[in-house]
Amino acid sequence: MFKYIVGFSSFLIASIAAFFSIKGISLLFAGSFWPVVLMASALEVGKLVATSSLYRYYHELNKLIRAYLFIAIVILMAITSLGIFGFLSDAFYRSKIKSEATSAKVIFIEEKKNTLQQKFDYNKERIKTLSDIRKSQEDRLSSITRQNTDVKKSGFFGTDQTVDTGALKAKAKSMDLVASEVQSANKEIDELSKNNETIMQGMDVINNELLAIKQTESKETDIGTFKFIAKTFDVELDTAVKYFIISLVCVFDPLAVILLIIFNFLIKKK
Repeated sequence: MFKYIVGFSSFLIASIAAFFSIKGISLLFAGSFWPVVLMASALEVGKLVATSSLYRYYHELNKLIRAYLFIAIVILMAITSLGIFGFLSDAFYRSKIKSEATSAKVIFIEEKKNTLQQKFDYNKERIKTLSDIRKSQEDRLSSITRQNTDVKKSGFFGTDQTVDTGALKAKAKSMDLVASEVQSANKEIDELSKNNETIMQGMDVINNELLAIKQTESKETDIGTFKFIAKTFDVELDTAVKYFIISLVCVFDPLAVILLIIFNFLIKKK
C-alpha cells in the first residue's frame, strides 16, 4: 500500500510541477503557445520515463546511454525548475503591480482627503476668529447704545437741555457700522459652516471609497505577508520573494524525481 502512496505522491508533485513549468515556459514564447505547451509536456513525460528507465535498467544500459539519460534528466529538472521560477515570478509581479496601482490610488485619495481636511481646519479656525470678532463688535455695539449724547443748558441759570445733534448722528453712524460688521461676520460664518458641511460629506465619501478599495485589495491580492517578512529581515520585497521562490524550486521537481526513484525501488524490491 505504501508504495502506491509514494507513486501517487510522485506523480502528483510531478504533474503540478509540470503544469507550473509549462505555464512558465509558455510565457517566454507567447507567440507559439500551444506548440510550446506540447513540447514541454512531452519533455516532462520523457523525464519521468527516463528516470524510471535509468533506475530499472541501469546495469543493462551501456555507459554512453546512461550518461546521456543522466545528463538529460538533470537538464530537464533544471528546465522544469526555471519554468516554475518564471511562473511564480510572473504571478508575484502581477500581484505586485496590482498592489502598487492600488497603493498609488490610495495615496492620491488620501492626499485629496488631506486637502479637504486642511480646508476644513482653516474654515474652523476662521469661524472661531469671526466669532471672537462678532463678540467684540456686539460688546462694542452694547457699549455705544448705552452712551448718552452731549447735553447743553440754555441760559446761564436755565435748566432746559438740548441734544447734541452731531453727537447723535455720530452715535447712529457708529451703531450702523458695527451692526454691519456683525452682520457681515454672521454671513461669513454661515457660509463657512455650510462649506464645512459639504467638506464633511466629501470626506465621508472618500472614507467609504478607501474602505472599498482596501476590501477589494484584500480579496484580489495580498502581498502583505512578504512585506512583513522583508521588513523583519531588513531586505527588499523582491529579494524576499526571490529567495522564497528559489526555496520552492529546489524542493519541487527534485522531490518528484526522488519519490519516483523510490517508487521504482519498492516495485523492483517486491
